[in-house]
Amino acid sequence: MDAANLAKVKGQMHSFAMGEAMAQAAQDYQQHILASQQAAAGKGLPAFYADDMLNDPEVERLQAERLEELKMQAERRAAKTAQTSYGSLVEIAEPEFLAAVMKAEHALCHFFHAGFQRCASMDRHLAILAPRFPGTSFLRLSAPDAPFFTEKLKIRTLPCVIVFHRGVAVDRIVGFEGIRGAGADFKTAAVC
Repeated sequence: MDAANLAKVKGQMHSFAMGEAMAQAAQDYQQHILASQQAAAGKGLPAFYADDMLNDPEVERLQAERLEELKMQAERRAAKTAQTSYGSLVEIAEPEFLAAVMKAEHALCHFFHAGFQRCASMDRHLAILAPRFPGTSFLRLSAPDAPFFTEKLKIRTLPCVIVFHRGVAVDRIVGFEGIRGAGADFKTAAVC
């Protein structure tokens, strides 16, 4: 055999050996995946979890980081709820009004008069709605005790509910105007 033919035969043998090695590697990998899936299934996990994935330090680190992030979010939410009026209808005084409306992304303030039956009715409905909207601060402010803001916001009829978004008045309910079924007694859902 001359050198050219020898090189050609060696090349073919090498290709054949590489092909065989690759085929064997693919078969070994397939067996490894099957074994991992069976191990994961034995642990009650979905089949796509591989055993080495369960013990991967990077995956464990990511899980720990995400868990810590979720805990921090829950703590921030709890602190926000504790320091604001979220989840309940809270009565405030005139000096507290501006700070309460400005610090809440969404706020709703009911300007009321203690002697008005319609204001008491609106308070009952707002107290029911407050826990259903945890991201909104529900406030009530006595209109006679807050002459500056009553005049500034041009409140002429009570009850008056003003909705604020980032400190800016965006909507209002004046009296029971616009509330469906606002006779002697109406459903809370009509206020929404």
